[in-house]
Amino acid sequence: MVQDCCNSERFLEGPESGDCDYKTSNESVSGKKQLLMLTLLMINSLVLWITFGIRSGFLLGSFSTHGIASSVAGVVEGSMLLGYILTFFSDLGSVLMRRYSSRFLLAANSGITALLTLATGVIYLDPRNVAMVTVSVVMRVLQGVCSYLSYVFLFDTFSAQFPAYFDVAVALNGLAGYAGMGLSVTVGCVLYDQLGYVSTFSVASACCMFLAMLLLFLPPTPTHLSTQKPACTDEEQSFKKVNRLSPLTLIPLIASLFVNLNFGYLQVTEPEFMHEELEKSYSFGGLVFSLSTVGLILGSVISGVVLQGKLIRANTQMLWGAVLMGLAILLTFLPPSLQHFAAYSSFPAALLAGAGESLVTLAAITAMYDVQREVRGEVTPQCATRIAGLWVVGYAGFYFGGSGLAGAVRGVLSFYHMALVMVGCCALSVIMCISIATINNRTTQLSEKSPLLNS
Repeated sequence: MVQDCCNSERFLEGPESGDCDYKTSNESVSGKKQLLMLTLLMINSLVLWITFGIRSGFLLGSFSTHGIASSVAGVVEGSMLLGYILTFFSDLGSVLMRRYSSRFLLAANSGITALLTLATGVIYLDPRNVAMVTVSVVMRVLQGVCSYLSYVFLFDTFSAQFPAYFDVAVALNGLAGYAGMGLSVTVGCVLYDQLGYVSTFSVASACCMFLAMLLLFLPPTPTHLSTQKPACTDEEQSFKKVNRLSPLTLIPLIASLFVNLNFGYLQVTEPEFMHEELEKSYSFGGLVFSLSTVGLILGSVISGVVLQGKLIRANTQMLWGAVLMGLAILLTFLPPSLQHFAAYSSFPAALLAGAGESLVTLAAITAMYDVQREVRGEVTPQCATRIAGLWVVGYAGFYFGGSGLAGAVRGVLSFYHMALVMVGCCALSVIMCISIATINNRTTQLSEKSPLLNS
C-alpha cells in the first residue's frame, strides 16, 4: 500500500523498514491537450484565489457594521488555517486521488467551494451574531480544506502530465494564483462598495460554479498517485536514512513564513488604514493594493529565471525578498508626522510587497530541497512530497494567519507600531536566510538538482 506522505506520525521520519520506493507507469498527455490543461489549471488558480481572499479588504469594516468586534473577525478569517491542518494530518487527499480522476477532483473541489462561498454570504443576513460567526467559522474551515486539496491535486497533476516541464507549470500556476491573490482585494472592495456583502459572495460563488464546468473539459486522466507501483530494493536501511526529512529544512520554511505573515497582514490592514487614517474609500485601498499583483507577477518571472538558471542560491533570493517586504511595510505605515504622504508612498510599497512575497515564497521550496540535499545527499520522491506538504500548510497558515493577526491586534497597537513589529519579522527572516548559507556552503559548487518529483 502506498504510504501517505502527510501521515501525522511519520512525515519527518520516513517509511518503515518494510516500505519501498515507488515507480509510476503513468503516461502524460501531449500537444494541444497539455496546453488546454495548463490554461484551465491557471484559470482554476486565478478564480479560487480571488474567491478565498475576496473579503480581505472589507472584512473588518463589514463585521463592525454587524456589531462584531474586529478581534472576532480576525479569528473567523484565520480559522481557514484549521482546515489546512486537519487535511494535512489526514489521508483525505491520498484517498481521493486513489479513487477518482484528476478532472473529477478538480471540478468537484471548485463546485464545493462555490457552495461554501454562497453559504458564507447568505449567513451574513442572520441578525444573530453568534449564529453568524459560528457558521462563518465552519465555512472558513471547510474553505481551508478545499484550498489545501486544490494545491495537492494541482501538484499531482503537474507531476503526472508535465514531467518535463514541471517547474514551468508550477511557475505559471503560481503566477495565476498570485494574480488572483492581488486582485481579490480590489475585486472584493469594488463589489462590496457597489453591491454589498451578500451579493459579493454570490458573484464569487457563480464564478466558482462556472469554473467547475470549465474543468470538465480536462482530459479524464488518472492521478499520479493512483498509478504508483511499489518497487522494493535490497538497500532498505540506506534508503530509510536518505528518505528521512532533515529538521534543518524547517529553517528556510520559517524564514518564508515570516514574510508570508507580513503579506497577509498588509492585505487586510492596508485598506483599513487608508479608510480610517487617511479617510479614503475601501475602493481606493483596494486599488492601491492591486499594484501588489504587478509585483507578484514580476517576482514570479524573476524567480523562474533566477532559479531555473541557477544564477543565485534560493536562500539569497529569499533574503532580498524579505528586505523588499520590510521596505514595503515601512512605506505603507509611515510615522504619524509623515502620515499624509502615505497615500502616495503606499503605491510603490504595494509593488515591493508583491515582489518580495513571490521572491521568497517561490524560492522557499527550492531552498528546502537544497538543505535536504546537502544533509542527506539527495531528495527522494517521498521527501519531496513531504516538503511540498509542509510548504503548503506553512504558507497558508501564516498568510491567512496574517489576516487573523490584523484583527487580533486592532485597537491594541497603532498601525505604525504594529508595522515595526512586522518589520522585525522580516529582519528575522533575513537572519535565517543568512544562516542557510552556512549549510549550503559545505560544498563550493552548486550540485546538479534532482527533479522535484521523480517519475
